[in-house]
Amino acid sequence: MKMFISWSTPHAQTVAESLRDWLKDMIHALDPFVSSLDIAKGERGLAVIARELEGTSHGIICVNRANQNAPWLNFEAGSISKQVDKSRVFPVLIDLPGSDLQGPLREFQYTELFMKKDMLKLAESIWETCPESNIPLNQLQRNFHRLWPELMEALREVQETPSVSEPAPPDEGRSAEDKLDELIGLARQNQRRIDSLEAARLFPPSTSNPGERAFTALPWEELRTPWEGPRNRAAHDAAMKEISERIIEELGRPIELRILRPGQAVAIMPRGARYNLDTVHAIGAFARRRGISLKFGRSEGEGDSEES
Repeated sequence: MKMFISWSTPHAQTVAESLRDWLKDMIHALDPFVSSLDIAKGERGLAVIARELEGTSHGIICVNRANQNAPWLNFEAGSISKQVDKSRVFPVLIDLPGSDLQGPLREFQYTELFMKKDMLKLAESIWETCPESNIPLNQLQRNFHRLWPELMEALREVQETPSVSEPAPPDEGRSAEDKLDELIGLARQNQRRIDSLEAARLFPPSTSNPGERAFTALPWEELRTPWEGPRNRAAHDAAMKEISERIIEELGRPIELRILRPGQAVAIMPRGARYNLDTVHAIGAFARRRGISLKFGRSEGEGDSEES
């Protein structure tokens, strides 16, 4: 099971790296990720982080007095917790009691790092959610007690050094806000790729299958129609543009889209086109998630339209 370990500031980085090794030794089926250790030389760091965030629903957030309100830390916690029914976010408090915890992380059940009983409960909670783990609970507990002194030795300096006294990290040429914006953008790109896979491959290039159709089109800028109705025009246009871009992404070219009324549109399939019905239904589902009821119809002379 993947486990994303989030940190901000060198004080919390030391904790994150120590927890990574400690957890791997205790629960062999666990695959913890720490950005300072698990990004290979030459890789784009933010792209790797975005990919890891998309691929996990479990995470440890290393929190100290200096970083508890850091945008970066709270963004990563929010990204991990997006799957409400499946996700687990474990804030680990380094140098502050739970009563001093502020911001969005207060919503989650926290663990105090240097309290042995509390950390044992954390280890048991992680073990319970790790389906690949094949060790019994008593073996986990024995591993915990055996490895606990090693963890405390690795964190001795952290325990003795308050986070508020550490110097600011060196300037890397871009602000934290710029990096956060890039990370959000990369995460959205990954989500678009996931949506593409869910929709299969719309209109594959091969035309040998008699159950397929493909077609020509008009660009989005030429598809606007007079507006009527109470629906927000800007939001509607944004959703239609996103649907059009998704079809272009899959086809390599746009198709004609016609707005029937606010919230309803039809994609026109010209004569001689080839298409796959399963992927047409998937694109219809993609549109519905964006508040648009999308139908698929044939161009004039090809019979009745077919709803997705």
